[in-house]
Amino acid sequence: MGRIVYAEACLLDYLTKLSDVDSYTVGLILGQ
Repeated sequence: MGRIVYAEACLLDYLTKLSDVDSYTVGLILGQ
């Protein structure tokens, strides 16, 4: 369980750095 949360955190951080649409990315992940 913790491993999944860690992976999502890393993925979110990566996507946030990759693009400036961090709010869209957060909404996309939270929406799933």
